Order: sequence, then structure tokens, then C-alpha cells
Amino acid sequence: MPDQISMIRYDRKDRVTGEIVRFYQHPTGFRIDFVPKRAYSNKFAGLVIPFGADQLSYTDRTSGEPVDILAGTPFFLKEALLHMDGQKETLGRLADMGIQIEGRVHRTYTTYSFSTVDDFEEGVLGLLSLILEGVLTTDSVELERDRLRTDLLLEEEVLTEVGQEVLLRGMYENRAIYLPEEGPLENIMQIDRTSLENYYRNAYHPRAMTLVIVGSFDGEKEQALIDRIKTFLDALYRDYFDGQSKTNRVGPMFKFPSDYGKAPVLAKQRLELPSKVSAFYLGYKKPYPEGAKSYGGRELIYARLAGALVTEMLIGEGSNCFEEFYEQGLIDESLSIHYYVEQGYSHLVIRGDSKQEERAAELLADRLEEYIRLGAYEKKRMQEISRAKMGVFLRQMDDVKTLGAMVANLRSYRLEFSDYASLFNQITGRDLVEELSFVKEENRVLVLVHGHDKR
Repeated sequence: MPDQISMIRYDRKDRVTGEIVRFYQHPTGFRIDFVPKRAYSNKFAGLVIPFGADQLSYTDRTSGEPVDILAGTPFFLKEALLHMDGQKETLGRLADMGIQIEGRVHRTYTTYSFSTVDDFEEGVLGLLSLILEGVLTTDSVELERDRLRTDLLLEEEVLTEVGQEVLLRGMYENRAIYLPEEGPLENIMQIDRTSLENYYRNAYHPRAMTLVIVGSFDGEKEQALIDRIKTFLDALYRDYFDGQSKTNRVGPMFKFPSDYGKAPVLAKQRLELPSKVSAFYLGYKKPYPEGAKSYGGRELIYARLAGALVTEMLIGEGSNCFEEFYEQGLIDESLSIHYYVEQGYSHLVIRGDSKQEERAAELLADRLEEYIRLGAYEKKRMQEISRAKMGVFLRQMDDVKTLGAMVANLRSYRLEFSDYASLFNQITGRDLVEELSFVKEENRVLVLVHGHDKR
């Protein structure tokens, strides 16, 4: 019986802060991470589910059957849990304490979090009750559907998001990769209670979840909170060991979307948008011929960092390329670089405002592709960029809420924030350019946005 088994605890000295980070694990596999942040009165709690908008296929842990769900299902469930009629008492109690739970569905994970100075222990128990004791009814699902439909119809399009979505549509046939986290309206109208319940039962499994806690605690208060969490989990999962088949105790098995190495769908597109500025979206799609690649957490974060830093080194602000094109009036400080790496897809996106959007994009593409082909590398500039990024990372640790969100993100990949910091020391050497070896004309996608004032 779970109440006869204590929580497993182990401590680890963080390599960045020198603090002792404590980890607790419930017999079901549910994990609690205590990250100390001394001399701060504010505290953070975040519940992490390591599945998000991308994972739309899974193997049901009870039946063993494959299941496909509509894009938007994780978002619909998140909204339903936060607005459920049956949880009005819990929501009211949290509101009375000044605590508001924020839920967010990311591409590959979902979080529910709050930060507060007072009533933290009650807030943590309220958070767990709200998210883990949800009971979906037909009425609550229909009410949430109506609310989401209204919100989506009233939502104004963000022009920068339109350009990026068109770019991704030009890259991928698999819609799961580029649809927004909330999914299209037609999906919201089709998602039913059964699919929500099945997803809830599979994704919100104790073996997959982590509760991240950041703040300053003395030993007695920390132990009191752990005891209350264990009591709650024991009651919630009292049948976890008794009366269930072994297959029902297996953690979730979700699949990552991939395009299986297909070439981009549309290499170049032009848009006319009611915008005061014209812009370009330059993208490169990395082929995955065998489908989803099994990255470890460190590999995934390393690839993201390496690709982003190399691109910044070659064409970012301060580079010779940037200064040359800036002087010609082709680009300005709006130039942004994002490198996305997931288990089943990777792409590089470069965006910038420009009065000569087509010429700017094509010259920038030709220059970047040449740099990658030649293996261009500037050691001193890379060191400067890496130190600057590391400095931003360390400064973010000064805010409890920001630190909590960072830890939650890393925990979704089974990483600790000190693991992230250590990666900066590994990002050196000319072989880093190899991460962007797919930056070639055949993998290029371009969206040109010609802006014009509304009339």
C-alpha cells in the first residue's frame, strides 16, 4: 500500500549556485523538485506534464491500442480543468488567497503554475486538487467549447504569427507541426468528452508528472509540505498498486510528429498584409528521413543552443554580414533568429523587416548557405555570444517566477537547470557548424510579406 511506503529523497549540489537541490519521489513515480532560492519571500510552484500540442498520437496505457487525437485537445483539456464547474470551490479558495493558476500548453509540454508570498502550502494543495482531481462532465465540456469558440472568433490575427504559420505550412505536410497550440476552430467543435478523458488519463499520469517548487524554506516547513503532498497523492492514487493490472501502471507512451524527410511543400510565397512594414521569413527545414529522432534531453538542448549560437555568430547583429547588409539598408535591428529542435522535426527561422524584403532575404540566404558550406567559424565572436547568453541565463535566476518557469521547462526534458548551464562550456569548436549542415537551397522556404496601410 502506498501509505506504507515513504517518499524517496535524494540531494544534489547544484553546480551553478552551490545550493543543495532536493528531489522527492512518490511510490507512483510522481516527482517533486525543491530548488532553493534564499532571501526571497516569493515562492513558485509549477506542475509539469511532459506532453503538449505536438504529441497527438499515443498508445493507450490500459488497452494498448494506438490513439490519434485532434490538434487542440491538450489545450481544450487545460482550459476545461481551469474553468470546471465542479472545481468552483477550489478556485474560489485560491482566489481568496490571491492565487491565480496559470496554465500553458507548449509544443512538447504543459504547465500549471503560480507564485505567491503568503499561503503557499495551501496554494500547492489547491493546485494539485484543481488539476489532478478534475471530473469532466458533458455540461462542463460544452460550456468550455462555447467559451473557446467565442474567444477564437474574437481573437485578432497577429501579423507576425500569420507570416510564421505560412512559412511552416510551406515546410511541412504534417499539420500537427504547424497548427497553433489551441488548434483550429473546426477541431474545437469536434473534440468530445471521451477523447478528453482518455487523453487526461494517459498524459496526466503520476509517473510522468513533476511538481517544481522554488523558494526559501526551512527544514520543518519543507517536510510539512512534503507530508501533506504525500497524503494527498496516497489518497488520489490509492488503487495504483492494488486491483489494477500492471499495464495500467506503465507511464505514458506518446509519439512525436515528423514529416519523414519530405521536401518543403512551397519554396516561395508572397503575402499582402495590412501592415505598415514589409518583412521576410526565411526558413530551412532539416530532413528526418527515418521519422522522429530519439534525442536525449541534453542532446536536444545542445542542438538548439548550438544552432542558434552559430547562426547568431554568422549573420546576427554585430557580425560582418549584418553590418554590411545594415549599411545597405537591407536589414535592421528587427532581425531575429530562432532554431527549433524537437524529436521529430527541426527548422531554422530568420525574420526581419525590410523595405527590400525579397532582395534582403535572398542575399542573406546565399551568404548563410555559403558560410555553412565553407564551415565558417569565428572563435572569438562565438565566445562573446556564448558568454552573453550565459549572462542572460544567470540574471534570469534572480527572479523566482522566471527561475521556476525555466526549471519547469527543463524538467519536461528530465534536465536540471545546472545541466543547461554546463552546456555553454561545451559549445566550442568548428564542428558546431555541422549542426546547420541542412542549411541548403533545397531545404529553403521563403515567405515575403508586402505591407500596406489599411484603407
